[in-house]
Amino acid sequence: MTRFRPNPSPPSATATRTHSALMLSSGGVDTGRGQTNGSWSAAQIKAATSLHSSDDDILLAAFGTYTKGLGHDPYGRVRAGDLKQLITALTTRHAGFNVPLYSGGFLRPSGSHEARRQESPLATPAPLTRPGDDGLGATGPTAAPQMPASPELGSDELTAEMGELYAAALLRDIPFERWATCRITARLTEQLADLPYFQHAKGPAAAKRRLARGDLDPAHLFNGCTPGDRVGPYISQFLLVGNREYAALDALDTEDGPKAARAAPSQDALSRAARYVPAPIRKLLRTQEDCIQPNDGVIRYGVQMISQRFAGHLDGCDHMTEWATWLDVQNGSNRKDAYDRFRDTARFITTPRDLATYVHFDTLFQAYQNAALILLGAEEPTDQGLPEGRGHPTRDGAATFGAAHILSMLAEVGHLALTSAQSQKFAPPLTARPEALAAGIALSQTGGSAAESLGSEQPLFARMSRDLTESGLLSAICQLNRTNNRFWSAQYGTVDLGPLHEDSNALLPQVYPEGSPMHPGHGSAHATVAGACVTVLKAFFEMYQLPAGTPERGRPILTGAEPLHPAAYFSDERMLSGEGAMLPHPYTPDPEYDYTRLTAAKDSADLTVQGELNKLASNISFGRCFAGVERYSEHYESLRQGERIAVDFLRRKLMDGQSAASVRFASFDGDHVAITCQPPTMGSRATAKTRVHVWDRHGKGGTEAAYDAWRDRHR
Repeated sequence: MTRFRPNPSPPSATATRTHSALMLSSGGVDTGRGQTNGSWSAAQIKAATSLHSSDDDILLAAFGTYTKGLGHDPYGRVRAGDLKQLITALTTRHAGFNVPLYSGGFLRPSGSHEARRQESPLATPAPLTRPGDDGLGATGPTAAPQMPASPELGSDELTAEMGELYAAALLRDIPFERWATCRITARLTEQLADLPYFQHAKGPAAAKRRLARGDLDPAHLFNGCTPGDRVGPYISQFLLVGNREYAALDALDTEDGPKAARAAPSQDALSRAARYVPAPIRKLLRTQEDCIQPNDGVIRYGVQMISQRFAGHLDGCDHMTEWATWLDVQNGSNRKDAYDRFRDTARFITTPRDLATYVHFDTLFQAYQNAALILLGAEEPTDQGLPEGRGHPTRDGAATFGAAHILSMLAEVGHLALTSAQSQKFAPPLTARPEALAAGIALSQTGGSAAESLGSEQPLFARMSRDLTESGLLSAICQLNRTNNRFWSAQYGTVDLGPLHEDSNALLPQVYPEGSPMHPGHGSAHATVAGACVTVLKAFFEMYQLPAGTPERGRPILTGAEPLHPAAYFSDERMLSGEGAMLPHPYTPDPEYDYTRLTAAKDSADLTVQGELNKLASNISFGRCFAGVERYSEHYESLRQGERIAVDFLRRKLMDGQSAASVRFASFDGDHVAITCQPPTMGSRATAKTRVHVWDRHGKGGTEAAYDAWRDRHR
């Protein structure tokens, strides 16, 4: 792969050819109107690889296209031949994936030659099945739900999304609980509100995502993607609290002779141990009570413990704020280990940087496993339509409908969601990451030869740069980068802004030294997994308060003799906090103890289980936006893609059970969803038959047609 000279010179007319030479669109590979289908068509392959070999050395300004890991010239342009080689490898799908790593060496650190590799570029999603309705359990493959097209380069929506990421970078070290009264948050909220998109969103998809954000409110900035986002503290209780510890009596060794030990908190092996925190740690965490409480933030995992505290990335330490580092990262420099900096002490999630740290290192379904362990340890009931579990006179849940079942399902559906998201990332369009879009904005803002290097993309970036400048966001981010670069100047001995200057340095500060992952945008794997796993949690556990006289267990909510959408089964939601609930009140990190303890949240309404699970999905998803590696539309759409993957998954799981069963929950759009399973009659060759019923907020729907419309709502 070509090594470019380190110092930029004015681009020639030949070198300013843009990615239109490869028939790429402003948002990536041109797929025509509509959403992508997750695969390359013959026409797209021919268009993308049709350059004559003599054109391979043309430099393309492809800042709207994912080119990370390829070689880039000093202006950030990529060789046409290198991009063509990447597309050829993606479309031939040969296991060798013949795309050489960048071998030109890197400046930061000097002399480094370790390049990163593309991450799962040939991932193929596992086929989903949708059970038939012929009573014989006929099934057929169905494509995984797809995302709609990304906002176009130069559009008001993409400009607003970049504005949100700039604002998020400026707020990274301000505790969430201070946002409501913070002058910086208030100013940034006003600056975002000045952007055209927030005043009048154009197009149905853009308008839908604008409506989801609600009013721009400093206390809830970037929130509103799911029901429950804006109720209570910014961070979900499932990312803060833990389980209660119990002091069990010894039935065999007492002064008064044998006596019955206190009932264990659960019959499941994962959570029935009364004590699970070693005594020295118990004393360290709590001084007034002997037993660990939920606000100690320790999760029970059998006889082991999981702490909700961790050491986050170091406050004020942002990366890729100078051009030389940005260029190294685009060329694939592996900076993961050399430049990570962390706080000295562990604390609860307090700031956006803390949340970004969590989603930097989390395993696939970590947050959702923790949520399940919290609910299991608190003996929260499972959905009353499941055939086993608490309340059944003779059957308890274990391999089916017990702790082992829910934890294994989270891993399974999480992997389905991950492969689905990953496969569409490397399909058309190859959407650029925010770090590349910000570089295009910075080049346009600089003017002169820097702007000329953008070729035909220049008018699009100029429009974005103009709106962001008028809002005041670009001057604020330039000042932040100037401050960051004082630190990096001390580290490197110099700062290299390349074609930029200090007053045009609109590079997007990154929490992660390596910037984005080595795969394109157009969807968020974190958000897709979050949507899928939280949907499974909402279906498995009881989300609603059952009316008096309702059987606790084993009664599917819909049979042929009952009316559709019985309001009693979608009544008031179960409470997570308040009188008689799992928590006495919501909690937030306590500033008086350097955020290492939890305290009762001030002026907070009581929270529901379903709302806090929704908030958990939203927090994990938008945590990647706080890091600077993903955008709001990816966060919003991927949550809903994951939700639909989970519904197909749950439909299959209920059918495999061969028992009358049902689950129900509210969707991320507020619809009521019920999945029901009817077993075959004894001796029949047929298998179980499942259906999905969806009703809108007004109770309309409940048919298969309504479900199909819901499934395709966000395509």
